[in-house]
Amino acid sequence: GIDPATAGGTATANIFFDFPAAKKLTFAEVKVKVKAEMNDVKVAKIRFGKDVTQGVLKLNLDEKGMNITGPVVFGDMPLILDWSQTFADDAPFDEKLHVNGSATAAQLASLGFEYRPWVDGACQCDVTYTKLPGGRATLEGSFDLANAVLDVPAAKWRKEAGVPGRASLTLEMLNDKPLAIPSFSVTAGDLATAGA
Repeated sequence: GIDPATAGGTATANIFFDFPAAKKLTFAEVKVKVKAEMNDVKVAKIRFGKDVTQGVLKLNLDEKGMNITGPVVFGDMPLILDWSQTFADDAPFDEKLHVNGSATAAQLASLGFEYRPWVDGACQCDVTYTKLPGGRATLEGSFDLANAVLDVPAAKWRKEAGVPGRASLTLEMLNDKPLAIPSFSVTAGDLATAGA
């Protein structure tokens, strides 16, 4: 969850309650729905030690879960956010964070994903982070590498910025640290490779 002491912004909200007229009412019988519009949202160290700022977000919340969507700045990266959390004990995931935006190799390295000198420059990123029970998580990414420089000296191969390219990657993580790469693929210039 989010610690209110590290969050800020303004919000306009509509809150709906639905419950039967009964003397002995259980929490499970109360239905709650919240719809809110939030501006200038700030949350300190929300993920990977980075802050969210400048959020213009829409919130939908009920007894099953929460969904927040809209533009934010994460660290120093402008992103479009789609963030869901589930409240049910039997849900397939605890949290799902989907972001889309542009990032440089230096910005990715600041999150713990250091791929220089093999990848440098900027790429358009479409990434889904899914938090599972027990600190486990997966990160699935699709990347447009047209503005990136790729360099594989051992293969005497290099792609300059401006040459089309795409990559996909799946990471298995534990406590926000990469553990394994079950799959990856890169197609750029005259290179096409995939593996695990």
